[in-house]
Amino acid sequence: MDKELLEKKTVEAYRYLAKLISDKNKDQYFSLVFNSDMRQLQSAYYTSEHLKENGNDDLFYFNTPSFKIEPLADYAMKIYGNGKLVCLEHTSMDTRLQGRSSIWGKYNSEGGGVRVRFLRILLYLPKGKDTFEIW
Repeated sequence: MDKELLEKKTVEAYRYLAKLISDKNKDQYFSLVFNSDMRQLQSAYYTSEHLKENGNDDLFYFNTPSFKIEPLADYAMKIYGNGKLVCLEHTSMDTRLQGRSSIWGKYNSEGGGVRVRFLRILLYLPKGKDTFEIW
């Protein structure tokens, strides 16, 4: 796949995931990230205690009313994993954003003020398919 088409498909996938979060569409979101989450859990040998403490991290995006996804902007496509994984990372001059995932949002913290969360997404295209999956 040429670089322009790869970037176009990557941007489309990122916008789709961001829309799922913005629309609070938990079921569709979790159906897409399930295999990725299972791979991570199995490869890291997480304990049941770790899962109890951190198992609901992704629910934060859906259960925090003030969480709002920021528009996709100032990004560069990055390729990893020997050319098999792709993501979008910030190119902003703001050092707090540089190199971070382009899917991110802001929310009001309990102690006051505004906080941010980044959602690191790596995509891959399985052989014989034309739709990205989340690594």
